Amino acid sequence: KHQINKLKCETHKVYNSEYIFNLINPYDFIFCELENEHYVSLLKTKTLLYYTFLEVDSILNIMNTFYNTHINILLDTNENDALKIYIQTIKKEKNNTYYEESIQISDDLNEIEHKEDYVNKMNLMVYEITENTCDDIKKYIKTLLHITYNIVNYQAPGGICVIKLTQLYYKPVLDIIYLISSFFGKTYVCKPHISYQEERYIVFDQYLNRSFQYYHWV
Repeated sequence: KHQINKLKCETHKVYNSEYIFNLINPYDFIFCELENEHYVSLLKTKTLLYYTFLEVDSILNIMNTFYNTHINILLDTNENDALKIYIQTIKKEKNNTYYEESIQISDDLNEIEHKEDYVNKMNLMVYEITENTCDDIKKYIKTLLHITYNIVNYQAPGGICVIKLTQLYYKPVLDIIYLISSFFGKTYVCKPHISYQEERYIVFDQYLNRSFQYYHWV
């Protein structure tokens, strides 16, 4: 809608119906030219995560919130570089700060390292829970609890958290996702068309809870 409204001001250009349909269906842009004169099909990334995240973003407009502002981004995926390329491509503001983390599972959640320089700082957090982790229910739950800890301590007000996972049918998993959703204004469950059969993206939008400081596990 934003792009189409922008076209109204560009009276010196002529746009045909095919171009307008491409704006409505972003997947057609895979072989079309982007605003920065790159082609999606020629981008230097060999990972599917780039394209699944592109699809999720095109549906939910995740990056529109931060389009023209500097943001702090925390990444914990197998393909952090691919997400960096995507964010740099889609955002007008290129001078963002990236933090990379790899969750280390501990039997005692009180042993989680608290990083003072992360507190209430992360505008966007992206986590990928691998299929191997999802197959181990205990490890899966501990990973989600660690992510919950990070959200409560590190998410900036109004921020967004994206969690990629492959299984949602365990009750403890649903309970934790429900708990996390209570910290945000909106929660979405998205299944990209080009992703694997059970792959899901949980998008938590508009972080609301500002009262927690260094959450201690009981």
